Amino acid sequence: MKLYLLLVLIQVLFGVNFSASKLILFKLDPFMWSNIRFLSAGLILGAFSFILRRPHPKLDRHFWLPLIPLSLLGMGLGQSLFLFGLKQTTSVNTAVISTFIPLLTVLIVILRGQEKMNVTKFLGIFISFIGVVGLRKIEDFSLSSATMMGDLFVLGGCLSFAIYLVFAKKFIVRYDNLWTTSYMFIVSGLFFLAFNFNRLHLLNGIEFTQIELGCMIYSIIGATVLTYFLNNIALSKLESSNVSLFVYIQPIIAFFFGWYFLGEKVDLRILVCSVLIFQGIYLSNLKIFKSN
Repeated sequence: MKLYLLLVLIQVLFGVNFSASKLILFKLDPFMWSNIRFLSAGLILGAFSFILRRPHPKLDRHFWLPLIPLSLLGMGLGQSLFLFGLKQTTSVNTAVISTFIPLLTVLIVILRGQEKMNVTKFLGIFISFIGVVGLRKIEDFSLSSATMMGDLFVLGGCLSFAIYLVFAKKFIVRYDNLWTTSYMFIVSGLFFLAFNFNRLHLLNGIEFTQIELGCMIYSIIGATVLTYFLNNIALSKLESSNVSLFVYIQPIIAFFFGWYFLGEKVDLRILVCSVLIFQGIYLSNLKIFKSN
């Protein structure tokens, strides 16, 4: 149960980050900010791991061969595809397509024989999916030729993260979580640096307000270091499909913060869809909830 509360906390941290990142992107383009975010997070977490004297993994081929592709799938490549897609499609299409992350994760683990699917779990995933799609206003979704390429990029980003959730599990439990997450951030930061190296001069002269600097610190520490580190802990203990399903809580958190801080309207549709999401998550994890 503590792990499930941890997953809720992760989604809260991610949910708040939508507003924080929006302010940052007025000054920095998404690729440059992703570069700064991941590289900073990796160095901070690495220093923290060193101070705590965490057991350092042996940096041999058994460590690097899985770590590099997993880093790119979960962070570098996944973020790149998502950002490319977001630029070429609508925000509504991006939001709706992003709901496929848990479904793709479940499909992969079943095809690999990694997890077993039962009626209750399937029903829970389906109910949560309906709730999220309703929340994201599926009626505004438009699959036109103008957005097709962007939609495919976003879907590719979702598939990339789903593959990461499935294949990272065995690797994460093998090494120290702090060091592993740190190296994943650094590899992803270097991946973005390859695209941004000739553009670093654009950072000269950019001035940030105290609020923007606060948002940057939060995004790096709260929404990157903490979230990925805690997510890897949950992933090492729980099934990949269960971890991915909690992504569906993010839009509820976004709506709550919009209502509480920005005075946005919360209607009956939002309330009904939120109930469906939580009901679906409960059904999907019914066996574990009963055992506790």
